[in-house]
Amino acid sequence: MSTPEYFSLFSTEGDFAVEVPGVAVAPRRVNARALADLMSAPPSAMSFDEHLHEVRRYELDPVKKVLRIHVRQPANAVDRNRVLYDRYLELVRSEMDEFGVKPTAIPHLMGRLGELHCALEVRGSLADMTNQPGFDVESHDGKRISVKTTAQVSGFVSISASTLQKADELMLVQYLNGQPQTVFRGSVQKAITGTRMWEGRYELDIGRARKLSALPD
Repeated sequence: MSTPEYFSLFSTEGDFAVEVPGVAVAPRRVNARALADLMSAPPSAMSFDEHLHEVRRYELDPVKKVLRIHVRQPANAVDRNRVLYDRYLELVRSEMDEFGVKPTAIPHLMGRLGELHCALEVRGSLADMTNQPGFDVESHDGKRISVKTTAQVSGFVSISASTLQKADELMLVQYLNGQPQTVFRGSVQKAITGTRMWEGRYELDIGRARKLSALPD
């Protein structure tokens, strides 16, 4: 189950009251059938007025008919990125397992998953703007990283030459065997060395990037 919004998940009617200790939310309720469905696959995170919280545990009181959801708001960017990473990884797997979608057919989800993978690896944060020109992640030591994510086994990724100077490093992430993995992380100049250009874009071969990663910057 993807991360739900508290108000969309519950209603004003039902057999059980819903409480969220420590979070100021309006009272909600849930019927027994919906509760059974929820507990069969309980979400690990929940949003309250668009604020993401990690679910620590669910507590069901069958006597008082109360469902208590104990949550904590991620304390820092790394924790928030971990929650979001798990969410996007779950979405990608759901698209593939439940709908038969190939990973190469969901580039938007793959792109965000790769950015979160990078942010976790460099202990950084996502760029302030969606589609920030030139870079996607800023590392904990201030390096601007352009992230390219692919689900292809082979082939190349395309890199815009017009905005590449705004990044310090490039990371190539490959989704393989159900997990994103870093193929290459290094300086921009190292990444484009020896690549061909087509219509204002560099074409970085995945196999070449893997070999480049073993070389010093």
